[in-house]
Amino acid sequence: MTVVAVRRGTGAGPALAVGGGVFVAVALALAVRAHARRAALLRRMHELTGREER
Repeated sequence: MTVVAVRRGTGAGPALAVGGGVFVAVALALAVRAHARRAALLRRMHELTGREER
C-alpha cells in the first residue's frame, strides 16, 4: 500500500496511517476474541472439574 502511494506521488504518510490503523484494529479484535475464548474455556473447565484453575 505504501509503495503504491509513493509511486502515485501522494506520499507515504496517509498510507502508513491507514495501514497502521488496520493493523491495530485487527490486533484488538483478535485480543478480545482470545480473551472471550479463554474465559469460556475456563468456565467449561470449572463446570467439568468442579475446581478453579488460575
